[in-house]
Amino acid sequence: GYDYVNGDADPMDDNGHGTHVAGIITAKPNNKIGLAGASRATVVAVKVLGAQGWGTSYDIAMGISYCANRSDVKVLSMSLGGPYSEVEDYIIDYAVNTKGKLLVAAAGNDDTDDETYAYPAALSEYYPGKILSVAASGSWEYVDEDEDGNWDYYILGDYGCKAEYSNYGDWVNVIAPGTD
Repeated sequence: GYDYVNGDADPMDDNGHGTHVAGIITAKPNNKIGLAGASRATVVAVKVLGAQGWGTSYDIAMGISYCANRSDVKVLSMSLGGPYSEVEDYIIDYAVNTKGKLLVAAAGNDDTDDETYAYPAALSEYYPGKILSVAASGSWEYVDEDEDGNWDYYILGDYGCKAEYSNYGDWVNVIAPGTD
């Protein structure tokens, strides 16, 4: 892969989030954990965000272009989001329409159906079947302090429900593991 943040060939994940998502994508079936990813998937690491989780539209567009032009890349997984960017939209159009890639993008973590800061996932409405917008699942918790001052945690839902922080709306296509 490539690191567009530092301009070198070492795309080491400074934050851990990309590694978390790649682990879900490539989880082996029948792993006795209850999670299975894409069978025989491989990952090309491309770093477009710094350790604090932010980056530029230019670096993101360069990363999309890098992956779009690789014949061994079929799916671009983008666990990031921000405001609409014309340059990102342009290169996404190139990736999905000219190069035939599938773009899978995180819906975001603002617990809203407002897509203002959920791009590129919010583009799923404009590129149906070519961009897959993914919300996070998780369990709902209720926390209570008992008479001894101890905290009790109660799970109110299962992992089939939306995580309390995940974005949602008509532009979201699917829900996938996001909490724990």
